[in-house]
Amino acid sequence: MPDDRIIDGVDQTDFLLGKQEKSNREGLIVYMGNDVWGVKWRNWKVNLKEQQNVIFPETWVPKAALGQLGAHVVSLRANPPIKPGTPDPYTPPEQ
Repeated sequence: MPDDRIIDGVDQTDFLLGKQEKSNREGLIVYMGNDVWGVKWRNWKVNLKEQQNVIFPETWVPKAALGQLGAHVVSLRANPPIKPGTPDPYTPPEQ
């Protein structure tokens, strides 16, 4: 693993091999290309591109799930993704 940049990764080995019941992630952000499409949190999902809302906006699910999205946006501001077309191997800028 490179140690010169932030790696957004969580070891899921034990979960995928059936050695633990729960994932090490509570949720994830769903992208379609460069656009955020939704948020999956626990057993719930929020689709941000649905044309018709199938849940009431005042329920607790969107508030809980969208916390995942807020944390994701903060992490992207602190550690911007490598831009498409960047030469490989990638050399991070000096800080």
